[in-house]
Amino acid sequence: FAIYPAHPKNIKRKGARTMEDLQREMKDFKDFLETKGLQLSKTAEFLSFYALPYIPNPAEHPSFKDLFTNEWVEELRFKLLKFMQHFLPPMDTPLLLKMYAAYTRIKRAGMSAGPGGPSASNKEGVFPIGNEQINYDILR
Repeated sequence: FAIYPAHPKNIKRKGARTMEDLQREMKDFKDFLETKGLQLSKTAEFLSFYALPYIPNPAEHPSFKDLFTNEWVEELRFKLLKFMQHFLPPMDTPLLLKMYAAYTRIKRAGMSAGPGGPSASNKEGVFPIGNEQINYDILR
């Protein structure tokens, strides 16, 4: 993630990071490679990245210019998502998110969930949230 400050996706954002940030990140990356990353130097796949901290403008260097494309970012995001889906157990949807989803369904259906309580279309005051039911009183 040493290239993050110089990536075009981040430069265009308000409050984008500066070249000093890039230099600081490259120094941290170099320190990592020299200490904790020593094992990676034995892997051909990572060997070229050892040159990255020494290249003045990696976005224009033939070996690294692909890292600065939007396609590379999207591919990385896709690979990370696939990795997480494969190795991390599925998590239940948090209750707060379920409550918000139920609230938006209620609003779309035209039922009142405001201070006056549920509308005539749901007099019991019970709303479905996923496989659960939630009483209107706890939404107040």
